[in-house]
Amino acid sequence: PRNKHERRIYAAGAKQRSSGAGGPVASAKRSSSQKSPRVSRRSSGKKKWRKLGSAERFGFVFLFVFWLLMLPNAAYLFTIPRHLVNYCAAFDKYRVCHEGTSWMVLFFVFYSLLGVPTFYYALKKMSELFSRIFSKLSAFLLPAIAIPLTSIALMFGLLSRFNSWDVLKSPSVLVNTALSYFLDFTLFFNFFIFTVILYLVYYGFDWFIWKVIKK
Repeated sequence: PRNKHERRIYAAGAKQRSSGAGGPVASAKRSSSQKSPRVSRRSSGKKKWRKLGSAERFGFVFLFVFWLLMLPNAAYLFTIPRHLVNYCAAFDKYRVCHEGTSWMVLFFVFYSLLGVPTFYYALKKMSELFSRIFSKLSAFLLPAIAIPLTSIALMFGLLSRFNSWDVLKSPSVLVNTALSYFLDFTLFFNFFIFTVILYLVYYGFDWFIWKVIKK
């Protein structure tokens, strides 16, 4: 360039060419580098088990054990109508609780129906927690394992009259009792029916929530 004006124009053009070097590839890299902090912040918000501290792990284990011991109490509500036999001493197929306590029929039935959302909500929320901390596979396997264990706990309460705290008081007795359920055909059949019904309650209510209510 011969003069200052031409040198100024030439410098401005060179600066524009250097800034546009690389074309679409460079601009794509720049845009991806600008978006990367946003992606990293999104992924870091999902804490996994290996990233939890020792106090958080202890808290989760304590919460899970307490939840596992209390979950059968929600399913136990399904069996409440059996108490009608105690309150309706004189009854037949035409007359139920004619002593003036017939209102208890609706009371026990309504009370037992509260177990459906309670059992579903407790198991669903723990499954979602497993999905966030571990994986989606663990969230899928949790109900499949917890429901048969709940069936055994129901038989503990209905047949053997055990309580939740007996897990700490006499765990060996509970293990031997659970094994005896699988050695007797009638008891095993009861376990099978309990398990099937609880599966239907949980997955049927889940289908009703997501396909009908939230449709």
